[in-house]
Amino acid sequence: MSTTRISFSLFDPVLVRPAIVESFAKLDPRVQWRNPVMFVVYVGSILTTVLGIQAVAGKGEAPVGFIVTIKAAMTRHSWLDCGVFVQTLMLAAQVRGLATCPQVSFVRYQPVIAEQLGLNPDELVTCGISCGYADEDAAVNRMDMPREPVDGFTRWLGFDA
Repeated sequence: MSTTRISFSLFDPVLVRPAIVESFAKLDPRVQWRNPVMFVVYVGSILTTVLGIQAVAGKGEAPVGFIVTIKAAMTRHSWLDCGVFVQTLMLAAQVRGLATCPQVSFVRYQPVIAEQLGLNPDELVTCGISCGYADEDAAVNRMDMPREPVDGFTRWLGFDA
């Protein structure tokens, strides 16, 4: 029995064309709504784009806050996904020159936030994230907090030092 292996270039039109079409199809809000994490990314992207254009146009730099939610039925593994999403959002903001501050204290205000934002009863607030330009002169932004060395809370097994 002989088999033939077909090799493709990374930018081969046979691969790229359908990928582009599918990417735009996935931007449809009806598709985004089915995936809660992607929907939050979608809405956050639109919001930050509008605010970025507003800032570039000189119309002000509106303070931004994100409320991150997760469906109550999601398993504990999905909470990890949510945490990774929050970290990625914060890193993306940092690359754009924005400072962020995640705040778990927002969960105490679930009823107020749910009412103000019209959240469904099955949506749980996981945290809030403040986002904006850091005031480098503020004393709080010059604090040097002691940190535990990585080796103090991590074990690396199978890696040579």
